Amino acid sequence: MILSFVVVIGPGRVAGWESAPVGRAELARSAATRAPNAIGTGQVLEHGLRHLAWLAQDDAVVRDRLSPAWKVALAGYVPEPFQGFA
Repeated sequence: MILSFVVVIGPGRVAGWESAPVGRAELARSAATRAPNAIGTGQVLEHGLRHLAWLAQDDAVVRDRLSPAWKVALAGYVPEPFQGFA
């Protein structure tokens, strides 16, 4: 199984595609044994960017492949710990 939230591709490959600004979103949260009632696409993207930011710091292959601009863009995304039971 491959689960992807974010795919980083060069700007030349998206010429002519529709684009939209990416804003920050609160992570979808619920209880430890229950899924959130609703999960928005912005929350999925936020989750993926947090993972990518973590990999950019922790994984040499990802770090070496990302451009300096991506590293700057990801600097504000940090992992959030599990927040306990709701």
